[in-house]
Amino acid sequence: MEIRSKDYIKLDGVSSKTIGLYVDTPPMPPMAQRRYTSWETEQLGQSQIIDHDYYEDVTITITCYVFDYGINVNKIYAWINNSKRLETSVYSQWFYKIKKINGVTPGYDKKGKYKIDISFVCEPYRYSTDNQLVTITESDTPFEVGGSANTRPIYNVYGDGDIKIIVNNDIDNALMLYDVDTVVTVDCERMVVHTHGVPMKSSGKLPFLDAGTNDIEWTGNVKMIEIIKNERWI
Repeated sequence: MEIRSKDYIKLDGVSSKTIGLYVDTPPMPPMAQRRYTSWETEQLGQSQIIDHDYYEDVTITITCYVFDYGINVNKIYAWINNSKRLETSVYSQWFYKIKKINGVTPGYDKKGKYKIDISFVCEPYRYSTDNQLVTITESDTPFEVGGSANTRPIYNVYGDGDIKIIVNNDIDNALMLYDVDTVVTVDCERMVVHTHGVPMKSSGKLPFLDAGTNDIEWTGNVKMIEIIKNERWI
């Protein structure tokens, strides 16, 4: 097996190459498994399945090789420790959100090359590294969201007074924003509504987006809405 030094990974934006590590072909992104529970029923003589409507975390193991045997091991471990974002050079269009480091195992491969296996437990989704901003200036405007799963976007709503936000005609779960003064941020990822970090009064449901075509409309005095889509794939 030929080691190809052009491949690398990034942790929190820092490349493995900067600390003397390279990767031999990062693995293909795993597909997350949907969570089910099944059991047998004697009365029906067949199994029953419950769909829990969420996906399980994925484990990704990366094998890194060492350029220089005199490399500072503490520097490597500091690079790995507490990292939150994983990218690879081969699949640079996506990144994973790291939940924990499952293990760091140094050793040698079959050819005697020094290697380090790093195991990451990540959220089940692959996120787009090209997180484009969409600007909406008219109510009832359709727009596209890539990916294969619903997303938890961030909205920056510019306007004033009381504002109602309706996404994909879901009137029953419309989001109400109260006493808006210039701009309010609706962060569906962190599940907070705030203005420059100060919590704002709101009611209703924070609006997620579907993969595909979406529509947003509002009532109240809105100048524009910026949307960071946070596209993601299973």
